[in-house]
Amino acid sequence: LVNQALSDVALTRAEQSRWLSLVADSEFKRGRFREAAQIHLQAAIHSMSHSSLWLRSHIGQVRALLKVPQVEDAVTIAHQAVAVAEAKMAEFDKQVCQANKNLQVSGSLRIPPVPLRVSIVATRMGYLFLQEGEPEAASEFFEKAIQSSKGGANRARQGMAQLALARGDYGAAVNLSADAIRRGGFKA
Repeated sequence: LVNQALSDVALTRAEQSRWLSLVADSEFKRGRFREAAQIHLQAAIHSMSHSSLWLRSHIGQVRALLKVPQVEDAVTIAHQAVAVAEAKMAEFDKQVCQANKNLQVSGSLRIPPVPLRVSIVATRMGYLFLQEGEPEAASEFFEKAIQSSKGGANRARQGMAQLALARGDYGAAVNLSADAIRRGGFKA
């Protein structure tokens, strides 16, 4: 039914992805989590060439799988999202190097769209798992965000502090929070 509706309307792949995500969000709100996950998968297929739109469908799919609950599948999709972010960033770096060469040779410059940073994607995934009570997975993605960031990832550090609070490790929570505040330049 969804595919038939898409074939009846002339939409770009990005527009199709947005439309599919809206349909999946509707299914999610109706409590039809398996259907929402499947529709978000279709949306992901339509949005992979976009620099940032692809993340919406991955987030939706992880959220829906966590509600089913299919935690292992959700972790797999979250890992795929981080891998996509890594690949898109590597491709961006390659395109920037090529753009610099083109500028030197032809005097022209084409600047590619900046993809989402790996730390942003991993942090978003971490918070999805944190909200659904999956601290091990949340910690894994927060740690990935911190590792992939060059001194930032403050939201991931805040997530790690929340995890420390939840397990009663108040000293670690204070240290992680203070680190996030210092790195983020918080001024009260």
